Amino acid sequence: MEQTTLTATDRRPGKFREKGFIPGIIYGGDVPAAKSVKLEYSPLQKLISKHGSNARVDIDFGSTRKSGFIKEIQRDAISKRIIHVDIQVVSKDQEVKLNIPILFANEDRLTDRKLQLQVYKPTAEVEGTMASIPETIRIDVGLLEAGDSVTAETIQREHRLNLSDKEDTVYAAVTHQPVRAPEPEETPQEESPEAETE
Repeated sequence: MEQTTLTATDRRPGKFREKGFIPGIIYGGDVPAAKSVKLEYSPLQKLISKHGSNARVDIDFGSTRKSGFIKEIQRDAISKRIIHVDIQVVSKDQEVKLNIPILFANEDRLTDRKLQLQVYKPTAEVEGTMASIPETIRIDVGLLEAGDSVTAETIQREHRLNLSDKEDTVYAAVTHQPVRAPEPEETPQEESPEAETE
């Protein structure tokens, strides 16, 4: 299971944002009290872009390495840039709830058959131990037909995961591609004959 390592250092008053860092907090597990830290922005942004807002992560903090997941992200209201992050430290056998990205595979096969996938919920909240929860939930939609849907029951049956959503919750559905009306052909305008000159 892929796990990214971030380096966290003690946060002290100062202008560390200009050096490519953002503030954060580490808490939980064997951390006796919440620790104010700073993390490098670029690796954190890449991690969240790839694995979602609840991405699991190893944290190098001082002389120790701790495992956990991103619990909360704060973003700037206008730029959407990350401005603060909370990381919860947990053990591999600790029960947690995580929002896991759903990967809808072979969507191109629907397109070939004039079908399309309407995604309503791109993530699913999964309950279980850290060790038992996958990074992503892969659902093959290539053989689905119009009217078929991906529900919580589908995910539970195929992946044996415990979801917080009700079994009839719909994450995506297959529909026909909309038929585009043909564009009207442009009728060439006849040139008016030039006035005869005497």
